[in-house]
Amino acid sequence: MATKTPGWGLLGRGAALLALLVIASSALLVACGDDDDDDAASTTTTTTQQTTTTATTTDDDDADDTAAATDEDDDADTAAATDEDDDADTAAATDDADDDSDTAATTADETGTVDDSLAALDDRGYANTSRLVTTQWIEDNLDNDSVLLIDLRNEEQYGAGHIPGAIRVQAGATFQKEIDGVPGLIPPAEEVAASLAALGATPDHTIVFYDARGSIWASRAVWVLAVYGHADVRLLDGDFPLWESQGRTVSTDVPSPSAAEYAFSAAPNEDIIAGWEEVLAQIDDPSSLVCDARSAEEYAGRDVRADRGGHIPNAVNVDWARALAEDGTFLPADELRALYNNEGVESDKTIYTLCQTAVRATHTWFVLTDLLGFESVKVYDGSWIEWGNRTDTPIS
Repeated sequence: MATKTPGWGLLGRGAALLALLVIASSALLVACGDDDDDDAASTTTTTTQQTTTTATTTDDDDADDTAAATDEDDDADTAAATDEDDDADTAAATDDADDDSDTAATTADETGTVDDSLAALDDRGYANTSRLVTTQWIEDNLDNDSVLLIDLRNEEQYGAGHIPGAIRVQAGATFQKEIDGVPGLIPPAEEVAASLAALGATPDHTIVFYDARGSIWASRAVWVLAVYGHADVRLLDGDFPLWESQGRTVSTDVPSPSAAEYAFSAAPNEDIIAGWEEVLAQIDDPSSLVCDARSAEEYAGRDVRADRGGHIPNAVNVDWARALAEDGTFLPADELRALYNNEGVESDKTIYTLCQTAVRATHTWFVLTDLLGFESVKVYDGSWIEWGNRTDTPIS
């Protein structure tokens, strides 16, 4: 029978204890290592999420910038061979500031009521505001059956949301027409009247136009109806972007107007429209002046959009978009007066406005006639698409 040795028993128990300590230490190290891995994984996940969020935001911003820059290009579906592209180039240059300027354009109190004081017209010193309305005026007249609100933006923009009750009209097809090979001219009165009748308009309606930016097509529409004598026609200062930025109601409902009977009763107003022969005859007349509303590049002949580039001799260049504030509203009268007077555009002269196809030209006509009170302003309706394609008109 074997005899137990007490010393070896103690040693065995010590070895066993040491082994347990080693095992426990290893487990602790593994556990710590797992925690570090979890922290690293968590950090990686967070970083990935942040990167994904940043990338999405950047992509969205880029998409918004791209969309803003092409908003006016979409208006090309409203008319062929017109100057929408010109308008797009200039309008896109101001779109980058829209987010900030539109947000700053108005304030709201705690109840959400919009303070329209920043858009008030009385403080701007305009000569005549009978053809200009504010967003608050539109708000106050949304249920007024005597007001017909017309949206001149493209179909996609209108479908995404518009002022409640507004009817979309294809601007170029309604307010321009190719005649005798010259695109972009004012359509005959009966054609414009038929377009208005299809909208349910009557001669007694107050017709208000708004646009995607800068009232450029709205001014064309106002001018066409002024030529043919509709009694009450207006445009919205700041257009749809200002309306939307103020948090006002936006609708996707499409009205279904009932056709009405419409006819112009007066002879066309020849005092606000001119042909190429009249413009040619006044070139050297010191009592007259051509105000070219195109870009500086077009005026200089570096951007050629007809057979010939350049400008009418003695004409001055005031890009139409210079009349606008960053939020798309019109500048105050004192700033507008300084802008045009500095280029020699003064109220004691007969002013002829032109651009590529008399869209931007009508914007300048509105500014000079309504906002500054000039008494003799005519739109050269053929504009550069006619002048630059002729062979018997002088060019500088």
